[in-house]
Amino acid sequence: YHDRVRAILHKFYRWAVSHGRCESNPAAATPRVHTAKKRARFLELEEIPAMWKAAERLGKPRADVLKLLLLTGCRLKEISALRWSEVNLETGELHLPAERVKNKQPHTVYLSDAARAVLSDVRKHSEFVFPGEAGGPVTFGGRVRERLLKHSDLEHWTPHDLRRTHAVLAGRCGVAVHIIERALNHKSGTYAGIVGNYQVDEHKPERRKCAELVGQLVQDILTGKKSKLVRFDTRAA
Repeated sequence: YHDRVRAILHKFYRWAVSHGRCESNPAAATPRVHTAKKRARFLELEEIPAMWKAAERLGKPRADVLKLLLLTGCRLKEISALRWSEVNLETGELHLPAERVKNKQPHTVYLSDAARAVLSDVRKHSEFVFPGEAGGPVTFGGRVRERLLKHSDLEHWTPHDLRRTHAVLAGRCGVAVHIIERALNHKSGTYAGIVGNYQVDEHKPERRKCAELVGQLVQDILTGKKSKLVRFDTRAA
């Protein structure tokens, strides 16, 4: 917890300095205890059915959130706090506003038939697609994640790993890395620096196709149907 406390104090004192409340940031001179490791966990093809069944054992609405994380590659809060005003099932799109996206840029998410099926089965009784017990969006606290791990009986994984898994599945379907990055709304990797400044094509048809390929692959995995896969690159994960 040392590094978490350090990060909170660093942010607080940086704010205090910028508002003239103090002259320096004492947390800036303190070292980190641990160096954050790059997360690389994604679910293998044979792990996906266990994850899917574990999600269903949690029940709605959490099961639907987890399924959509895998099918869309979105971040957890982008789906758990999804509002009906952001959903267009007719066009098969989610329109995420800038304030709900990590890089503060509006983002369109294209839905596969599988993802649309999940959303079509959700009843509307709140502004949130997946409301929690307290009236706000559904949450995924520690106890929920423990139950999920217990139900799946897999090596440790988190909801965020489903975003990485989506990217890996897209790669295995032959989708180019720069299309995967656009679909995930990455502003780093292929689109960092000069490439991002000059490559302004949103690749909408390709991103929609990417969503369909991943959705079909997930359905094939769940039904035991063999799919043609290709060599892939996980840099966008």
